[in-house]
Amino acid sequence: MTIKTITFGRSELLDALAHELLDTVALRRGEVGEAFANDPPETLALRRREFGEAFAHEAPDTLALHRGEVGEAFAHNPPDTLALGRGEFGDAFAHSPPETLALRRAQFGDPFARELPDTLALHGGEVGEAFAHDPPETLALRRGEFGDAFAQASRQATDSNARRFAGQLYIPNSAGYDESRRAVNPSLDARPVIIAEADSALDVSAALTWARERQVPFAVQSTGHGTYVPSDGGMLLKTSALKRVLVDPDRGIARIGAGARWDSVLAAAAPFGLAPLSGSSPDVGVAGYTLGGGLSWLSRRFGFAADSVLRAEVVTADGRIVTASRDEHPELFWALRGGGGNFGVVTSLEFRLHRVASVWSGSAVFPLERAAAVLARYREWIQDAPDELSTAVVLMPSWPSTGGPAVAIRAMSSGSPEDAVDALRPLYRAAGLPLWEDFRSAGFAETRMPGVAPLNFDLFEQLPDPVIEHLVDAVRRPGSRVGAVEVRHWGGAMARPTADAGPVGHRHVPLSVIVEGPPESAEALAPYATGGTFLNFLRDPSRVESAYTPDNYRWLQTLKGRLDPDNVFSINHNIVPAPARTHRVYL
Repeated sequence: MTIKTITFGRSELLDALAHELLDTVALRRGEVGEAFANDPPETLALRRREFGEAFAHEAPDTLALHRGEVGEAFAHNPPDTLALGRGEFGDAFAHSPPETLALRRAQFGDPFARELPDTLALHGGEVGEAFAHDPPETLALRRGEFGDAFAQASRQATDSNARRFAGQLYIPNSAGYDESRRAVNPSLDARPVIIAEADSALDVSAALTWARERQVPFAVQSTGHGTYVPSDGGMLLKTSALKRVLVDPDRGIARIGAGARWDSVLAAAAPFGLAPLSGSSPDVGVAGYTLGGGLSWLSRRFGFAADSVLRAEVVTADGRIVTASRDEHPELFWALRGGGGNFGVVTSLEFRLHRVASVWSGSAVFPLERAAAVLARYREWIQDAPDELSTAVVLMPSWPSTGGPAVAIRAMSSGSPEDAVDALRPLYRAAGLPLWEDFRSAGFAETRMPGVAPLNFDLFEQLPDPVIEHLVDAVRRPGSRVGAVEVRHWGGAMARPTADAGPVGHRHVPLSVIVEGPPESAEALAPYATGGTFLNFLRDPSRVESAYTPDNYRWLQTLKGRLDPDNVFSINHNIVPAPARTHRVYL
């Protein structure tokens, strides 16, 4: 496939897609009030062209959705209908008491079963389309099994609606363009010719199909945290609007849209003593983090975030919407759980949550003079560390709480505080009396574990004396440009994958080292490192192969050759497809 870069004045996509079926675009473009104020009911179609009919028998206060006032619309509804009323699942869960949240009931579907069938689609979060072809008795989100309801929508992806784009579009010099193209990485200044902000999987399929037909470079971005390749001269598809979050507390499962951030999942899961495998920052997007593997402070006990994925809704390279799981498209499912964005555009994920009512966490800070002794003891201590305890040793030239150079023991335990204190005693003995410490028990959602920016990241089988000496010197040396060093213990459940676990990193390697400084500050470590890396922390897209074991990378290349032989999904941490030996197969 030949990719060509094109430039638009008045974007062709605006003409080809955005002006197509305007009644389906207006609701999604932030112009709800204006769109519905002047339209007769029969033009209020949303995908099924029955939007007016669906609301025809409702009281006027429920029609405020037509005015773009979703929160207000549901403010006067009975409690059972409040769960999705705000249009932002995270907000609804965060601010509503548990007893008013329909989706938090022991019987997930019961609150919906009492409502009229016409109103169920709205409460399901997929107005019309997801539930359009189901009989009324199945519209109660299948009694807690979200996936079945959504699978029906996936099977309809090849109909004519798949080419209609209903989201927001931006072109250069238009309002919102600069904000939408921006990634978290300040060094990137991407200049796509069109930005398409999808509101559904159908939107994703429409945008992808449009880009393929015109041979336009195609890039995907949600929150922008994992973006290291600029999307210049083509289409940038944004999935940030797909941010709904659903939690089924009885089954311990969450279903999230591709634009959801961890803070929304944490807020929805916490009231039930459930925790996701989120990382250090709650502001990070769930999908990119999980597809890259996902290292959590709970991962030693429960594995990588990718290991908890149960299924995913995916738009494949040929524009189809499929559900990938252990039973459906299993090879695609394997590749997604660690292969990043190379195999399709994930529009939603379903994953296990874990029963963690509270954690004990914090840091103990000691004089930097004890750093070498602490690290020497740490490399032995990790051999017997319990899975419930995740730890790191951090060195800084100026610790915020003490103002001077220091070494800290950072830890989180999902077990009892007493067991954690006992387990850490050998490290305390090596470190001496702490200058400062802040360990405490709290809910996982309330806990913030600071991270060290992975400017230079390496994996280590062991921590020999020369490595320890270099790390201490890098922080202690006058004039050093190193802001921090982190030595972190991995292992535990991450190193004991199930037989069908995805291709996440180098599971057997027990230690990582981050040097937060210029590249030369970590060069001396190279002879002792494994040469491997971790996809979520990889800043150099040319080193993608180093994020996988040789066997996993070869199989990923083979699957890439089958699933995306034209390398449509290439503006990322790209896995180059292996040459096809047989006919093309999309799984």
